[in-house]
Amino acid sequence: MNDRSSPYQSYRHSMSTAIDPGAITRWRLFLIKGDSDYLLGATRRILKEVYEKAGWKLERSEGSSFTAERFYQAISARSLFDPKTITLLNDAQSTQDLLSCLQAIKDPKDIQNPMFILWRGKDPSPKLLKEIERLGTLRIPCDEPAPWEFKDFLGDLNRRYKLSLSTDAIDLVLEAVGNDLFKLDNEMRRLALSLGESSGPRNAAALRPHLGFLREDHVFKIDQWLCVGATSKALLLMKDLTDRGEKPLALLAILAMHCRKALQVQSGLKAGANAQDLARQMRLAPRLVQTYIPYVQKRSMEQFQRALQLCHEADRRLKSRREGEELWLSQILFELRAPLAGI
Repeated sequence: MNDRSSPYQSYRHSMSTAIDPGAITRWRLFLIKGDSDYLLGATRRILKEVYEKAGWKLERSEGSSFTAERFYQAISARSLFDPKTITLLNDAQSTQDLLSCLQAIKDPKDIQNPMFILWRGKDPSPKLLKEIERLGTLRIPCDEPAPWEFKDFLGDLNRRYKLSLSTDAIDLVLEAVGNDLFKLDNEMRRLALSLGESSGPRNAAALRPHLGFLREDHVFKIDQWLCVGATSKALLLMKDLTDRGEKPLALLAILAMHCRKALQVQSGLKAGANAQDLARQMRLAPRLVQTYIPYVQKRSMEQFQRALQLCHEADRRLKSRREGEELWLSQILFELRAPLAGI
């Protein structure tokens, strides 16, 4: 099964087949291929755990140093006194002789020891794929899920980490973290460590205090709104984040960082630096620095210094007494507004 319209469903189906105890007797070659680094790594880890638990010894070989001699050693029978062995060929796309090795196998039964072939990057050549099909290889497609499948992925993590999250709580995690599989896994693992196992379902309201909502695109959007002078939109976004559980101190950190970047750009421009020079010095994308230039040219250095001082003062006050968060954020954004014409 390899449904391109539902890649994660294809992955789940193939994995359930691959970890079945009878898979090794039915297939001797397993092709692990796709564009998701997370699923490629997770598949390698899961297969290793499953087969080592079943008494197999996993030997890893790197594609760049894998030879025809090593290939024949890997698939050939060994002494009855040796443990059952599976070879994991990592980065198989770097192997020079894989096609000729497969072509030399007359019958799939000649492969006496199974092999996992992990292939990264562009697809294998048509000739190699033809040989893979001829030998009855089980394919495990590791492609990024379709947009509507991330809830299925989170549902699997929910069961793995025994979190018992309800549907609305899973929606909340997805909204907070985004579609990065590594980040979703890290967040669910963190929640499992924080909350422990649950005897009943946890809904969104119960989860909200334990969940961070500050995504990278939120940071970028706040920065972007401020640079184009849309302070009211920046304030609305921050209010929405705090209403959903984000900590005001995290938003203060974004504003403080914004002020520091603005001051660095101003200082650099006064010293005669251009956007490329500033991008290298600040380790930022040139496009982002270019966005800051017209923005800082309409404001004084003192303005950003006052806003930065307000960030520090708010941080100090809110750490001892959580009151007036929205007022502090509003004051800082008001300070960052462009001066009225003629004033």
